[in-house]
Amino acid sequence: MVDCKDAGKGALRVFALIFAVLASMQVASALEGWNFSRDITITNNLNQDLSDYQIKITLNTAELINKGRMRSDCGDIRFTDSNGNLLNYWVRPDTCNSQNTEIWVKVPSIPALGTVKITMWYGNPSATSLSNGEAVFEWFDDASTDKSSNYTWVDIWNTGRSATLTYDSNNKRYTISISSADHHAFVVNTLDIKNAEIYVRYITASSIPNWYEFGTVMRYTSGGIYWVRNVGSPGLGLEMYYEANPPSTSVTLLKRVSFSSGIEPSTVYETGASAYENYFSAWTSKENKQFTATSNHNLNAGKWGVFFAYLAGSTIYFDLIWIKKYVYPEPSVSVSNEKSNYLQVFVKNEKTGETLTNYTLTYYEIGESGEFLSQSSVENQNFVTLAPGKYFVCVVNDTFFERCKVVFKTEYTVEETFYLPPQADTIYTTVTVFDPTGFFYSIGSTVALYVKEGEVLDERFIDVSHKASLPLIIGKTYLVGVRNPHDSRIVGYISSAQYSITLYVNQLEFPQQHYAAVLFNCTQTESYIKCNWSTQAGNTSYATMEIYDVGGNLVAKYEADTPSGSFTFLQTGEIYRVVFKVINDIQSVEYSFTSLNLTAIPTLTPVTPAYITPGVSIPSFDVKSVPAEYRMLFIGGLALVASMFFRRTHAPIGMAVSLAIIVASVVSGLLEINHNLIILLILILAISFFEIERTRGTVR
Repeated sequence: MVDCKDAGKGALRVFALIFAVLASMQVASALEGWNFSRDITITNNLNQDLSDYQIKITLNTAELINKGRMRSDCGDIRFTDSNGNLLNYWVRPDTCNSQNTEIWVKVPSIPALGTVKITMWYGNPSATSLSNGEAVFEWFDDASTDKSSNYTWVDIWNTGRSATLTYDSNNKRYTISISSADHHAFVVNTLDIKNAEIYVRYITASSIPNWYEFGTVMRYTSGGIYWVRNVGSPGLGLEMYYEANPPSTSVTLLKRVSFSSGIEPSTVYETGASAYENYFSAWTSKENKQFTATSNHNLNAGKWGVFFAYLAGSTIYFDLIWIKKYVYPEPSVSVSNEKSNYLQVFVKNEKTGETLTNYTLTYYEIGESGEFLSQSSVENQNFVTLAPGKYFVCVVNDTFFERCKVVFKTEYTVEETFYLPPQADTIYTTVTVFDPTGFFYSIGSTVALYVKEGEVLDERFIDVSHKASLPLIIGKTYLVGVRNPHDSRIVGYISSAQYSITLYVNQLEFPQQHYAAVLFNCTQTESYIKCNWSTQAGNTSYATMEIYDVGGNLVAKYEADTPSGSFTFLQTGEIYRVVFKVINDIQSVEYSFTSLNLTAIPTLTPVTPAYITPGVSIPSFDVKSVPAEYRMLFIGGLALVASMFFRRTHAPIGMAVSLAIIVASVVSGLLEINHNLIILLILILAISFFEIERTRGTVR
């Protein structure tokens, strides 16, 4: 029997515990303080588990730093496993802020023939670097401190020879000096490993003798050794050897590639080699030479290190060496696109390309039916936090007309560049969609200007009269198209001059490369409009210009065998439709260009753009727009309060009320059926049955 004398206090503790459980249902997946992330998928291609394996990631940090998403020193980079635990990593310092930044991560476990996912984080200006090569590699030495005692000289050629290794604290590097002519090696005396990869960065001396050689050694034991050397004049090549029972002058050449020139003095060279069972590889930055080789000499774990030869008095330096685990083939690495809650905008002058820093950005959230749900504005911010959804975003400046775009925000970062047209050089053009099928008359359809196919410059919703207004720089030609959530289509080119143009968009199936701009230069008098036209189609063998009135009657037809001509409207104030067709010699296809209407008007007053479809009101607050986890906390708490309220006298009623709240919320779509909801139901039932049994006397 259970003693419930302190039932009141116990109930409060249970209530607090329940809310703690509910609050923890939504596990934090983000690294607090970090704004951007990328998923990294690592696939093990071998049928063996890998532990504490070093994975290389290459990233364009120059772009991220330039866009303000990463610290300039790469110090805010972090990595976590699937449980949110921080992983050890190393960023190669001389590659930060470059297109090929080299990053190494130690991954605790990669299953055989399986995959593991880790997350890369960045975008925290206040973070300090945790980059640590010693925590990542099996051996790491960047010469920042003196580790010369960790290297042991071994003679791998003749006996009785010698060389020295010293640390240069001023230049932060090691110096190898040959006392007796021979092949020399300095191996890491704290590490024995069989399957590994080694990297060394050398700096050659200011004076180089013949047979100047440097490289790496692998699996050194008293029973054998593999060594790789970069050979200067007169040998000229990258070579790999096997040697039994060193020191010995009896060696086996396993592979060689030749250099076209000698080793240069005072030059940085990077070189490395790897071994996995009987499979080997070697490479060098000298002429980017590399090769693979196999060997049937079965050497087990041994020591790895640096190699230098040959003549007495020769010197060489190295300032970076690391050794890592290695398998063949290595795990493959896939890096996802960047994830964040941000829309990043870049605002520029459309005419000059100059960056604009003073602007107002307004964004409207668009509902599933095309309605505008909300409106927000920010000043001079190039990072805007947006929840996943569809938005209409406009940017404007005091002396520039606005540009607008439909933006689809997902879990990934979205970038948009807005090129604002200067007001002094721009007029509004009304575009009327002429669509016999009505496909592009649906809510959510837009008229779009393109920089090129697929890259939107401006986009405006088509209103109920099938019109949209866009600002065009006078005399500039724009590629134009129509779009909606189901399809998009390039339909031709438009350009604006000192008059208003209405563009009728026809259903044309030609891809963009079958279009060329038709440029018009028109003058107006009191009695007529005269337009000169030209096309950029090129190699034109035949062209026609047809002019129709509003009733569809052919008013005039012009033919030309050159890509230019002119025509005259006899009356001002009348609307004419112009259709241009051209046959191109190269492609032998008919270009059908957009029909357009020209109307003579005396003023150039811009048309006020209609951002919101007429007749569609902005709805009031929608509870469903609240994130699901917060709805769960609120409704779950309400249900638990109801259950606890009736717990002493009418526990069955409390259970019924609580379940009714949950069922109603699920039916109305406020709650989703998932594991969190199941946990909540279990808690309610447990509390209710406990109180029922207590009132029956089963529990005291």
